Amino acid sequence: MGFVVGAAVLPLFTVSPARAATVPPVPSPATVLTVFPWEGSLEDELQGSLCKSPNTCVRVDQFLWDPKGLATIDATIDATVGPKVVFSYSEGARSVTGWLEKHAADPDAPSPD
Repeated sequence: MGFVVGAAVLPLFTVSPARAATVPPVPSPATVLTVFPWEGSLEDELQGSLCKSPNTCVRVDQFLWDPKGLATIDATIDATVGPKVVFSYSEGARSVTGWLEKHAADPDAPSPD
C-alpha cells in the first residue's frame, strides 16, 4: 500500500520563523491526499511544501460528520497508485484517525514506528 499519514495542529498565535514548525520529510514524488471537511483547500498549509512539484495534491471530498467519510477515504487511498501521503487536521484528522484504527492490522499496513 505504501502511504504516510500526517496531521498538524497549528497554533492560533504568531511564532517567530526560528520557532516555526518544520515539515517532516515526505516521500517524493507522492500523491498527497488532503482531507478537509469544509470549503477550501489544504494546498497552502505548511507553506505549500506538501504540494510542491514533483508531488501532486488531490482533495478528498469528505464532508463534516459524513457517515460515508471512512468509505470515501478508503476508496480514494485504494484508487491512488504509487506513494501517497494523507494530510489533514481538525475534523478531517478525526476521520483519518478512524481510518487508521480500522486498518491498523491490515497485512500491508505500515509499521506504527
